[in-house]
Amino acid sequence: MATLLYSFLPLLVLLFFSNFSKSFSTDEAIKTFIFRVDSQSKPSIFPTHYHWYTSEFAEPTRILHTFDTVFHGFSACLTETHAASLSNHPLVLAVFENRHRQLHTTCSSQFLGLRNQHGLCNRKLIGARFFSKVHEATVGPGGPIDGINETVEFMSPKDANGQGTCTASTAAGKHAFRSSMGGYAAGIAKGVAPKARLAVYKVCWKSSGCFDFDILAAFDAAVNDVVDVISISVGGGDGISTTYHLDPIAIGAYGAVSPEVFVSSSTGNDGPNLMSVTNLAHWLVTVRAGTIDRNFSADVILSDGRRLNSVSLYSD
Repeated sequence: MATLLYSFLPLLVLLFFSNFSKSFSTDEAIKTFIFRVDSQSKPSIFPTHYHWYTSEFAEPTRILHTFDTVFHGFSACLTETHAASLSNHPLVLAVFENRHRQLHTTCSSQFLGLRNQHGLCNRKLIGARFFSKVHEATVGPGGPIDGINETVEFMSPKDANGQGTCTASTAAGKHAFRSSMGGYAAGIAKGVAPKARLAVYKVCWKSSGCFDFDILAAFDAAVNDVVDVISISVGGGDGISTTYHLDPIAIGAYGAVSPEVFVSSSTGNDGPNLMSVTNLAHWLVTVRAGTIDRNFSADVILSDGRRLNSVSLYSD
C-alpha cells in the first residue's frame, strides 16, 4: 500500500497545484520575471525541469530560459497578476522582476585609439557566447528601451563599444610594451593574469545596457563551462540596495563560488554619495578605483612670469 501511495503522489501534487499554471488573458502589461524554484521537489514523472515548469507554472511560449547550475528556476514573460499568483506556490522560493543594469567602464577604448569596428584578437580567446533572449523580449513593442541597433551593434559575442575589450585586457591582457598615458609614465602595461585564457560572455549591449536575466544566464553558462575566475564589471548604479536573495548578480556569484569559482566585481562609477557602491555581497571580491603611486608633474606659467608646480594629464 505504501508503494502505491508513493507512485501516485506526483499526480496528487499536480492536481493540487494545477490552478497556478492557468493563463491570465487580460489587458495587463506583460513583464519579465525570474522565479527561483525548489528544484529538489520536481515530480519524477517529468524528464527535465523544463517539462515541469511548462506543465505547472507557465506556458512554453512564456518561458525564456531555465537555470540549473548557479541557480534553479526559470525566467518568463508574464503579467504581474500571474507572477503574483506563482509567488504563492509553495515550491516557488522567490520572484523578482527584471532590472536594467549599467556598464561599469570608462572611455578606455577611445583613449587607446580603438575607434574602428575591428576587434583585436589573439589565441588567448578560447570561447565566446552572447545572451540576448531576455533583452529582446524586454525591448519589444511598448518595452522600456529601444531594441538592439544592428547598424552599430553585433548580434554576436563581438565587442561594439570597447567595454568588453577593456575588462578582458584588464583581467588577462598580454604585455604591451612602450605603453604610456598621453606620453607620461612610459613602460609596460599588462593584465592581472597575462598567461590566463579567456572565455567571453557578452550580456550588455551598446545602446541599452544589460538585464538581470541575461547576466544570470551567463553565470550559469560560465560555471557549466568550468571556468576558474569570473570577472564582471556590471552593477545597479541606481541608488537602490537590493537584498541578496533578490539580487541576480549576488545569486549568480553565490552559485559560482560554491564550486570554488573566484568572482571579482566592480563597485561602479557613481559617487561619492550614499548607496553609490554596488555588488556588496560578502562572497564577492569587489574592486574600486584607487590612487596611483606616482605624480605627473607639470608647471603652470602665469602671465606675470611666475611658475607654479602642479600636476597634469597632458604634456602640453
